[in-house]
Amino acid sequence: MKDITARDVVLGLEAEVERLEADVKKLEDEVCKLIAEQAIYRQDGNFGLFFALNRKQNELASSLNAFVLDIQGEDKAFERYIKLTTTLKDTVEATNWLRINYLKVDEKEAGEAEKKGIPIIELMVAKGKSKV
Repeated sequence: MKDITARDVVLGLEAEVERLEADVKKLEDEVCKLIAEQAIYRQDGNFGLFFALNRKQNELASSLNAFVLDIQGEDKAFERYIKLTTTLKDTVEATNWLRINYLKVDEKEAGEAEKKGIPIIELMVAKGKSKV
């Protein structure tokens, strides 16, 4: 069995620091991307509202995926789940209403956004297309 030397420990720590620095760089890039994305959606209140509702729906979906439902349990988890699903109906309806009434997309614009590799909503914000 090989004895671990101080040099081995230092080399291991240096490798870990490099890995962590790469992780930090990825997270910094993601934060910059999200800040830029939010700035786009803040240009128009209709888009901003749709964006916020849509983001919350994604967060709720993640929460539901992680939710452990114990019908037999005594911690009221099932009742909270039922209340949440009832509330979700209103949120989904509001988001869909915004999508239908303010975020009108035609096929040409959808194709243009796809060719550019950007979400259609970003193209619509740039063109000021949230108005009815």
